[in-house]
Amino acid sequence: FSYKILPDLSGKDIRGCVFYKCSPKIDSDECIQIEPIEDVVAYNKTLNLNWANLTGANLTGANLEEADLEGANLTEANLNWANLEGANLEGANLEGALLNWANLEGANLIGANLEGAGLAEADLIGADLIGAYLIGAYLSEANLEGANLTRTDLTRTDLSEANLEGANLTGANLTGANLTGANLKATDLRDAQLYSVTDWEGAKYNDETKGLYDEAWKDVMTYDP
Repeated sequence: FSYKILPDLSGKDIRGCVFYKCSPKIDSDECIQIEPIEDVVAYNKTLNLNWANLTGANLTGANLEEADLEGANLTEANLNWANLEGANLEGANLEGALLNWANLEGANLIGANLEGAGLAEADLIGADLIGAYLIGAYLSEANLEGANLTRTDLTRTDLSEANLEGANLTGANLTGANLTGANLKATDLRDAQLYSVTDWEGAKYNDETKGLYDEAWKDVMTYDP
């Protein structure tokens, strides 16, 4: 079925669906069509979902690769196992959303609100999180290798066992964050708020790690060249 006007998908279970631009056009610059994945394998253009209301939507395992979700409201949406590789989520509201095991490699999350979001074991390799809000988010075992977290608010964020190798955390707020067992090799922590980090136990660092200005932290960390 098709819509000429973007529908409100709040709370809708749309597992196994993909979004794509209409082909042919239906008298509209943008419309939405939702079909089972097996019926739309020939379509590879994602729908423009700018500012869409997807509050509480069930998008478990959804394919949203390179989707444009700028400013979308995904509050408490379920995106576990979703494919959001290369997606544009700039300024999106993902407060309380579930993104556990999701693929967010190379995603644009600049200024996004991820407060209280679940991102356990999520793939955020090379993701752009400049100025994002991850207050109280759960990123245990998440892969943030090479990610840009400049000025990101990581207050009370659980980054235990997370891979932050080569990530940029300059100016980030890590007040109350848990870095137990995190990989901080070649991580840039200059100008980050680090004095109130709750736990550094077993976190790995090397000579390329920048910003560890208190030698006492290294006493409980692991040097791993």
